[in-house]
Amino acid sequence: MKVNYKYMDYVRYWPGDSRVHVIIDAPHCSGEPNESDERTLELSHDLAEATGAGVIQSLIPRTIADLNRDIDFENQVSAQAHAQQRKALYHILKHKNVLNTEGLADNCFLYISLHGMKNGFSTDLKSIDIEIGTRWGALCEDNMADYLKLLLSCSGQYNVLLNNKFVGSKCLYWHINGDPRVPAYKGYGRNLKVVQIELCRVLRFKYYDNIFKVLANCIGTIHQDIIENNKRKIYSQIH
Repeated sequence: MKVNYKYMDYVRYWPGDSRVHVIIDAPHCSGEPNESDERTLELSHDLAEATGAGVIQSLIPRTIADLNRDIDFENQVSAQAHAQQRKALYHILKHKNVLNTEGLADNCFLYISLHGMKNGFSTDLKSIDIEIGTRWGALCEDNMADYLKLLLSCSGQYNVLLNNKFVGSKCLYWHINGDPRVPAYKGYGRNLKVVQIELCRVLRFKYYDNIFKVLANCIGTIHQDIIENNKRKIYSQIH
């Protein structure tokens, strides 16, 4: 699919295919190499184009406003950028027809916060290829995280760690349960499944094509699972 971005001052987004209940957020994709998660701009774009997932990309570096941290109310740009990121998320969810009359996600929807990390090693001296963060189950249930870890581990033969160093930013939780410092932002409920995915540098550069294919396959598999689960849910309600 051709990605046709909608622009705001600090973020751009594309709603994607209305049938695909997945979104990719790249909050650290902009800026110089020393202040960005390099290649997450290209990767989030390529994944959206290949899978139909919605995508949100920051247009400003984290040194100006970090969209993966809580709002800095003393920084006007931070407040505005977060508001625009949340507005983009709302438009994507609305486009994908997952919101009920109360404004909550009434079907399972996967939100991927995409990041890059340095190359590192685990305690057994194996290279850490990918980290998945769910804030110990606060962002999504363990079964979803374990399933995603299995897909990533098996499809690419990667060493994938769960809730190790990068456990998932607290600000991601506000998309689910609302932001207590912004009462108007109520969140979208527990059907919004959020994961923070960190990719090591070597995957993003030396093995870009491989990790792109693996992530695209994972998104496609989870999307199909969501569709089948929704069908069973509707069938059980009818019968």
